[in-house]
Amino acid sequence: MADGSISLELDARAAALLAQAAEAAGETPSQFAAHLVEQALFAQSDAITLERLAEYQRTAETVSVDEGFAELKRRIAARRA
Repeated sequence: MADGSISLELDARAAALLAQAAEAAGETPSQFAAHLVEQALFAQSDAITLERLAEYQRTAETVSVDEGFAELKRRIAARRA
C-alpha cells in the first residue's frame, strides 16, 4: 500500500452495485470506490472535529501548543513501536 493502492474483495452483489454506480457517475469502479472511501474518511474526520468543538464549547478547556505537540509525539512513537 506504499503506493496508495489497495485491493478489496467484494461479493457479486456489491461488485455489481459498485459497477452500476460508477457507470452512472461516469467513473471506473476503482475511481468511484476511491471517492467513496475518501468521503467516508473525511466524514469521520469532520465528526471528530465537531465532537472536539462541542467539548470545547461545553468546557472552555484548551490545550497549549506544547501539550498538543507532546501528545502528537507520544502518538507517533506509539504507532512506531
